[in-house]
Amino acid sequence: MKTIFSIIIFTSLVFQTQKIYSQNAEVRNFKHSIGIQYNHGAESLNSFFFGSDFIHINVFALRYAYSITPSIKIGPEISVVLTKVFNNDGSQNQNIFNSRYGIFGRYSLTYFNVFRPIVEGSVYYSHNNSWSDIHMQGYHEFRSGELGVYIAPGASIYLFKNRVSLDLMYKISNIENFNYKHGIISFKLNYNFDISKKH
Repeated sequence: MKTIFSIIIFTSLVFQTQKIYSQNAEVRNFKHSIGIQYNHGAESLNSFFFGSDFIHINVFALRYAYSITPSIKIGPEISVVLTKVFNNDGSQNQNIFNSRYGIFGRYSLTYFNVFRPIVEGSVYYSHNNSWSDIHMQGYHEFRSGELGVYIAPGASIYLFKNRVSLDLMYKISNIENFNYKHGIISFKLNYNFDISKKH
């Protein structure tokens, strides 16, 4: 109930900000953007909020975007997921290092100043390194790679005269994510800027 109430309050504040912003501020669309992500990952909502004794996940991501038009962006992105799996006695028995390298494209509705619906698509290469040390089986190392695609509907929230933006998306991919599902919630915090030209 508290979560639903928080979402309602947050949504109301966003639309109130949107109304004030559209009346009092001139919209500026920047050509360049750097986006970052870092968060603790989890294979389920329960372990996300309360933690897990058996699996620890950390997610890192970095991207650059260039605006072809105010509505269309393209650019490269890289993400890394570090996973550690533990035994019942607390000893570590597996390390998984997943890295993804790709290019993405995005379309956004710029009619709204603060809250903008978006849809993204990406083609990427996913590489896995896995090391395990299992009792009675010994040490094993495994490597694999495959080509992936994802599509991600969502929304961007623009703040500080469009200088900062927060992307919230639901990614649907042909490759399983660290939550062992093809769909996952994702976010990016972006800094938007222009490069001044010297004459």
